[in-house]
Amino acid sequence: MTTRLTVGDRIFNHGDMANASHFGTVESVIPNTWGVESYGIKTDDGERYTIDENSIDAEYKGHAGTRIVRESAYRAFRARSLADAAARMERTRRSRRNVNRAADRLHAIRHPK
Repeated sequence: MTTRLTVGDRIFNHGDMANASHFGTVESVIPNTWGVESYGIKTDDGERYTIDENSIDAEYKGHAGTRIVRESAYRAFRARSLADAAARMERTRRSRRNVNRAADRLHAIRHPK
């Protein structure tokens, strides 16, 4: 699935082994003869490169399979990930509290005062 961008849109590039993850801005839309647009990107660090619209995904999934997305898609993924992590930590806290209570009861049974 391709995503069309316009000048000024913000992107997130997941990076790869040779390139660090980064944010950038679409500087130009470059039409070509095959009907696939390319985009001139300027990173927040000032570097420039070109990508084809086929390289851009609508949804970020947290792995290199969805390498280049709109910044908003990355932020939505990040918010979901942080909410999921907070829920997992809360479940772990509750579980540990229950384990500690059970251990205290067991200790009281085995070692009465």
